[in-house]
Amino acid sequence: MTKKSITQPSKCGFFLGLFNSVFMCVIIIIVFVTFGYFFNLALERNPMGLFGVITISGAIGGIVTSLDTDKYHELSIPLTGNLLPSGFIGHSFIGVCGAFVGVGAAILFTPLNLNIFINPDQLGIPHHNKEITKENINNILEASNILKTLIITIGLGIIGGFSGLPIISKLSNHALKKIESKVNEHNQQLEKQAETQKIQNHKLKNEQEKNKQQQQEILKQQQEIKEARDDLEYNRGMIHIANNDYKSALECFEKIEKSNAYINTPKFWINRAFAAKRTDNVSDAMSFIDKALKIAPNNIYALYNKLCYSCLLGKEDIELLKLYQKVKELNCDPDYTKIMEHIKKDKDLNKLKETDAYKRGQED
Repeated sequence: MTKKSITQPSKCGFFLGLFNSVFMCVIIIIVFVTFGYFFNLALERNPMGLFGVITISGAIGGIVTSLDTDKYHELSIPLTGNLLPSGFIGHSFIGVCGAFVGVGAAILFTPLNLNIFINPDQLGIPHHNKEITKENINNILEASNILKTLIITIGLGIIGGFSGLPIISKLSNHALKKIESKVNEHNQQLEKQAETQKIQNHKLKNEQEKNKQQQQEILKQQQEIKEARDDLEYNRGMIHIANNDYKSALECFEKIEKSNAYINTPKFWINRAFAAKRTDNVSDAMSFIDKALKIAPNNIYALYNKLCYSCLLGKEDIELLKLYQKVKELNCDPDYTKIMEHIKKDKDLNKLKETDAYKRGQED
């Protein structure tokens, strides 16, 4: 079991506490001696005594306040920015000021007789003179009014000086709160406007998206309609070919030559070349068939037709044989046999068939 340690005060702390106690006792004695002195003067109707009583009373109140609070006052030293703690002296000064304010309030709101502040000797009225003339009364009233005005002025000055900053602060705070309220109200209006604008923008965006979809749908429908018309025009051209009306067929094909559905279709150009050849326009037929071969270089029908048109246009034998060889190289094409039978029977290929190379190929 351990013993509880007891902290022994140091000698320095002991002497410091003793000094503080003695110092406080001295202050209290000085305050009460001074108070007694001024109180004695007041009993002798000495104005200095009454003012001393007021001052000491306020100082005592300030000392009591300083002993009963954990706060202290500070004085700002001019030009340095340093702070000088005032301690109980600051509270005492506040107490003195409060005492003057209390007397001023008493003068204003109570029938306080200020004659006790008047020294008859100063007005030329001896104490032993029992005859009070009208002139003496006027002098006393005049002195009383001056003293009353002085005390009220001092009290109001202290109140104004002490409460000036709080009043300004309250007015400033009130103005700031009013401005803040206006700002908040304005901000709320802006937020509402922003929210309304956001909703309107959202609706507008939805409308724009909806309009965009509708436009896309319209374009799609227009494209479908155009493709349907192109298909109808192509079918009409094929019907004209079936009816041997090749001129009308070319007119139909001409209308859809820039159609996306047919411009890159070899079959369209082959049929158009076929119709052009039947109108004895072999040059146009060759131009159309070249477009088909540009799209599909190994199209066996396009190569066969180009071979025919080349013979009709009197191309060189070597060129004819090259085209014929390309056709023969497509022996894996499903229509190869059919095309080779057409070559044997087609009179347009007589120029090819007259070449020695073709004849040797047939003998082999």
